[in-house]
Amino acid sequence: MQRFFIFLTLLFSSLSLFAQEVINVNHCCSFHGADRQGRIYAYDSDHDAEIALRKIMEYTGLPANFELKATNVPNAAAALQGYKRYIFYNQSFMQRISQNTQSDWTAYSILAHEIGHHLSGHTLNDDQDRHVVELQADVFSGYILYQMGATQAEALLAINELADEVETPTHPSKYDRKLAVIAGWNKAKKHFTKKPDFDPSAAVNKNYSLVEEGIRQSSGGTSAAEETHTGLSYSSPFRVNKVFSNVAQEGGVGMKVSIDVRGEDLSAGDYKCVAWYYDKEGQRLNDKNGKFKSGNDQVSAGADLKILGDGTNGTCAIFIPYAELHQEKGFNESQFKLGLFKKQGSGNYERIFVDNNFTAFEYFNINTDEKCEVEYSRVELDKERGDLSGLELIVNANLQDMSTEEEYMIVAWFYDENGEALLDNNQKFSSNGKVVTYESFKYEGSNNMAFKLFIPYDEFHLSTGSHALQYRLGIYRKFQGKLELVKKEKVLNSFTLFN
Repeated sequence: MQRFFIFLTLLFSSLSLFAQEVINVNHCCSFHGADRQGRIYAYDSDHDAEIALRKIMEYTGLPANFELKATNVPNAAAALQGYKRYIFYNQSFMQRISQNTQSDWTAYSILAHEIGHHLSGHTLNDDQDRHVVELQADVFSGYILYQMGATQAEALLAINELADEVETPTHPSKYDRKLAVIAGWNKAKKHFTKKPDFDPSAAVNKNYSLVEEGIRQSSGGTSAAEETHTGLSYSSPFRVNKVFSNVAQEGGVGMKVSIDVRGEDLSAGDYKCVAWYYDKEGQRLNDKNGKFKSGNDQVSAGADLKILGDGTNGTCAIFIPYAELHQEKGFNESQFKLGLFKKQGSGNYERIFVDNNFTAFEYFNINTDEKCEVEYSRVELDKERGDLSGLELIVNANLQDMSTEEEYMIVAWFYDENGEALLDNNQKFSSNGKVVTYESFKYEGSNNMAFKLFIPYDEFHLSTGSHALQYRLGIYRKFQGKLELVKKEKVLNSFTLFN
């Protein structure tokens, strides 16, 4: 593969050839590390980077909805200025990372990741779960690199080189990001090598109405020859407009599908549109808590629909939290099919139509059944534990539906005023080199619990004087010898320390 990032010996000399542009960025997602916002100094992208961009976009079949710019960001980033989208990259960084890994796949992977943010329509702000959108961009990167000819190991080069071992406020852990890239790579491999498995003549793939189903049951079914010539009572009234990912509604983060229902064949009245959910193999997903289910305990969700009876269409949106699909943590491929029910005078709903065609969607399940909300926290200074002087974090939390068999940990991470994690120097109050303090606890069925997290002043490893600091709280579950993240605050809490 021809190398595409070619640099002059003196980077700043090369930059001076282009007109400098100052871009005030509202939202920005870096490939790794802290995000950079505010004033960005940008230059026209170099010719080889544009060629690389075009190569990647060829495999998407879509036009670019962003501009590529060489900038002073630390590595690479997807960014928004108002409604205008950019991909920023640092020329020196791209050159160095390609040299370190001795492969151009690293740079292709980084660029594909940032493109994935924009083509997925990510808002790049706090309205979306940053960990989820980063994983989606990693899936996209793996999907594209398979098509371009990268091996799975080559698709993982950038993550292996750059990702943090543990999750940060903005990015998932290296392990989770590798799983995402692999999921995308495997998805592309399956997509571009499998044979078509849809048989348009198979009865299982046909839509049916109650009228036709009644005929089938009364006649004991139809032969294959009869099935070929059996007309449906009417075609599917559904049109799926769009499937929305990572929608935050009451009940959690999940997926929402927007649906148009054709009204010309329907009489006026109140209807309910229902979605039944399946795994990627077409097997029913089973409900485990009675919150989102149908009569046979299959996972389902519905939305009310009003049809006027004048031929106009109706619209509705069906939402379900990811946690209520009861699938494995991590990347999942799922499907749903739709049904329509009409409300009768008795108040019961009669099934009118079922569409046996599946609509596929995918998501990252990082939600758990446990509900953990920090209701209140504050810092109290000058506390003593033995001969140590430090501070305490006073935390009140609301905990529900947690296991009484397992052990949990409440953890506090500490950051400077810029949101950079404080680094530990002696491994005493530390997690992977970052300053933390924690307390282990058992859930005993009480929804409201209080904690006092202590950390000595010396363990911040700060110089003498006043420091503006921040902290973030999270809860882990100890499971089979490993720690699983249950909840982590998005907001950083500020306090001042006089050291």
